[in-house]
Amino acid sequence: MPNVEQIRKKREEDARKRDELQREERKKQEERERQRHKQELERKHVMDMAVAKQRERKDKETTEAELKSLALQAALGDKEAAAKLEEIKRSGQGARPYTGNSQ
Repeated sequence: MPNVEQIRKKREEDARKRDELQREERKKQEERERQRHKQELERKHVMDMAVAKQRERKDKETTEAELKSLALQAALGDKEAAAKLEEIKRSGQGARPYTGNSQ
């Protein structure tokens, strides 16, 4: 029959092993959380880039549509539209001026 000292040592050894296993599990869990967070950041970045690209495309289409409208109005004799179109051409703002043929 083991004596009291052997029993105490066995319990201490078991406690150390449990502690080590718990530490390893915590490390694994922390690593999983880091990876999950990294993936979330990457996903958010990709979504932000997609939204920005979509917004840019929409803005370009809107600008082109506005320029087409101004060019049409100017062609129909609207002097105010012609002046706006000239101002936009001079400032180099927006998309390329509408010339009537798609580019």
